[in-house]
Amino acid sequence: MRSTFVILMFLICGCASTHKPASSHQTFLDEVLSKTEYADTIQQAERDLPDDRWESSNGHYNVSRSIRESAVASKILADIKPTVREMSVSQLMQSLKVVSYPMGILTNDFFGVRGDVYARGNFMITKEIKSRPKSELAVLPSFADERVAIWTGPDGPVTTLTDFVKYDVYDK
Repeated sequence: MRSTFVILMFLICGCASTHKPASSHQTFLDEVLSKTEYADTIQQAERDLPDDRWESSNGHYNVSRSIRESAVASKILADIKPTVREMSVSQLMQSLKVVSYPMGILTNDFFGVRGDVYARGNFMITKEIKSRPKSELAVLPSFADERVAIWTGPDGPVTTLTDFVKYDVYDK
């Protein structure tokens, strides 16, 4: 479904998109993932081991590795949850991992622990934003941007920053 949508958008918008790429600034999630305290754990989780269990029903898939990666991502997300709760709405918006829209949805390289932290971290961040009182949400319109989408995982919904601000927050 997503690939059909992106292909349609590509055809409608033309091959030479005028969209600027997503900002390449370091987000809070990037900073967390680059901490040395997680580096070894991430590296250990993201490797195939001789005793890993593989599944072939939907391609060749390492189930054991996926479980390890998810556990590491869960630990990282649990560690950052208190910090996320203390951030301002502006800080939360700047912490979202975004990709250029529409092409960045297909051309990113988010996988493993990093991809999981980005997708579930963005969910945590958007949930925190939605929980804030209306008075704190006044800054949101300045973050609306049709050129970038919030990374929600390879099978997640496509939500631009504009859509998030207009529909996910204000239409709740």
